[in-house]
Amino acid sequence: MKRLWKDQEVVLSRDQRQMMDGLIKDRYAIGIGAVNDTILPEFLQAGVGKNLKNIDLPEADHLNGGSNLVYRFTKAPHPNAAKLFVNWLLTKEGQTLWSKAGETNSRRVDVPPYVKKLVAPPGKWIQIDKQEMEPEWKKTQDLAKETLN
Repeated sequence: MKRLWKDQEVVLSRDQRQMMDGLIKDRYAIGIGAVNDTILPEFLQAGVGKNLKNIDLPEADHLNGGSNLVYRFTKAPHPNAAKLFVNWLLTKEGQTLWSKAGETNSRRVDVPPYVKKLVAPPGKWIQIDKQEMEPEWKKTQDLAKETLN
């Protein structure tokens, strides 16, 4: 891990357009989670991005679920309206509409997947954002701090 973080000059970003642009322009050789299926068609329509190649890793033991988040203001004028909206958004109907609008898959198993190739195959999976995984987050953060010093 130290060699990966320090010696390979890893670049972290939350901006998927920036990551894809870096891959397309050969600034980065590898992108983990960098290619977004909803943004890629825009690049392809502009005549760029044909140099990107997906590498399947069938032996990988994890799957990244992405980061679709809903935020609300803590001092919103109508906090109950926000709660009502979020409750609706998490229903089957709400998640079906969200999935289509965001061109992404819902975590609800009763909502048809929008991107079928991103459906996890059957098996034992670990949900990394569960609270019981906190010791693993801490180890990762400590390792990152250690390697950056």
